[in-house]
Amino acid sequence: MNREVILDTCLLEPPEPFELALKELQQLQAGQVLHMIHRRAPQLLYEQLPQLGIATHTCQSAALVFHILMWKQVDTVAEVYSQQLINQLCVPSSCN
Repeated sequence: MNREVILDTCLLEPPEPFELALKELQQLQAGQVLHMIHRRAPQLLYEQLPQLGIATHTCQSAALVFHILMWKQVDTVAEVYSQQLINQLCVPSSCN
């Protein structure tokens, strides 16, 4: 099992990134993090995540790409892994 599920939506038009992210989140297993790569912050998706029990870290890389990491709120293994990924991917001052 891969701990990181990568979903690159940079070239997709709305609502496809939103729909694909919701589909992938439904399939997320314990210990897994969904890593969505997007050209902007997906505000509509952010609004849905608390209702789905999904936590998130977001940052913008030096290449001006958004990295949105999502995991089940109760999954502490995935949370720790997402923090490690964020630290590798993004400029520290841009991380949430």
